[in-house]
Amino acid sequence: MADFYKLVGKQAVPCTLLEWSVFFNTRNRCIIKTKIKDSVISTVFLGINHNFGPGDPLLFETMVFGGPLNEEMNRYTTWEEAEEGHTEMVKAVVQRLVNMHIISSDQSVNQIVALTEKKYGPGSMEKKLNRATGNFYNHP
Repeated sequence: MADFYKLVGKQAVPCTLLEWSVFFNTRNRCIIKTKIKDSVISTVFLGINHNFGPGDPLLFETMVFGGPLNEEMNRYTTWEEAEEGHTEMVKAVVQRLVNMHIISSDQSVNQIVALTEKKYGPGSMEKKLNRATGNFYNHP
């Protein structure tokens, strides 16, 4: 199994150490980031297999920085799993903050995700994909 990967679109493909180093020096690896109160939930492409045992490579990571779930982390094999995992982590942070009475239960996850879209702009996932893969284009 390969150790190094780069993104081609949303697909992680094996590559050499040289290709990996060029990719990592020229691309934004952040898939999406959401801020909720003192917590930042960040999902990134790792590019190095973090599965040190048998099984599929773990190439994407969602981690919480700050707040009650600080350093909570999950890893994934595919871009799609990482997006889904990010949403699940956002839900977990929101639920914990509701349980702690830091935010009200009427602040839904959809509202939190809408704030993320507002901050990064409509279609932010597509923009981040294009930044991560080097496919730059102009938006009207």
